[in-house]
Amino acid sequence: ATLWWLVYYYPLDKITYNLHHSYFAIIPLTSYIFFRNITPGVRAQVSMSLHDLGKTTLETYLLQHHIWLTSNAKTLLTIVPDHPWIN
Repeated sequence: ATLWWLVYYYPLDKITYNLHHSYFAIIPLTSYIFFRNITPGVRAQVSMSLHDLGKTTLETYLLQHHIWLTSNAKTLLTIVPDHPWIN
C-alpha cells in the first residue's frame, strides 16, 4: 500500500492531492507506525530524532506566524519600507 501511495497518489497536483488527502492519509501513517515498531532499537532512534525535530519546528512555526507575518499570514512585516535588506 505504501508503494502504491508513493507512486500513484503522492505525485498528484496540489488540488487533487488536497481533495483526496483525508481518504488516503492513513496509508503513510500506518506504514510509519509499522516500520517504527519493528525493533526496540529502531523505535528509540526514530522517535528521538523526530522528537528533537518537532520541538524546533513547532517553535519556528509559531515564531513566523505570530511575529513575522501579518494580514492573516499573507504578507511579511515591514519595519523599514523600501529597504528589503534591513527587514
